[in-house]
Amino acid sequence: MPNKILIILVILLVTLAYVFFKEVKNDGGETPVANKIRECPDSWIENRMPSVSDKPSEKKQYFIVNGERKEIKEYDLEWIVENCNITPQVVY
Repeated sequence: MPNKILIILVILLVTLAYVFFKEVKNDGGETPVANKIRECPDSWIENRMPSVSDKPSEKKQYFIVNGERKEIKEYDLEWIVENCNITPQVVY
């Protein structure tokens, strides 16, 4: 009898863990909005340099924060647009 209870508890815990982690991860592999950074970047760069590769997955926009490149997907873009005095700077 104690073995049955233990097995049921393990199955329940595994199921709950699966549901929790599945909910946290979204299909795009991006950070959920609640976990995104809400901080004004130093610069917002839009790279329009011509390239040989037309990969759609290539990141064309990014932020500069403390002199380092940071990907936009890490930040709450809606919050930045509303709260920071910043617009994309186009570079060629």
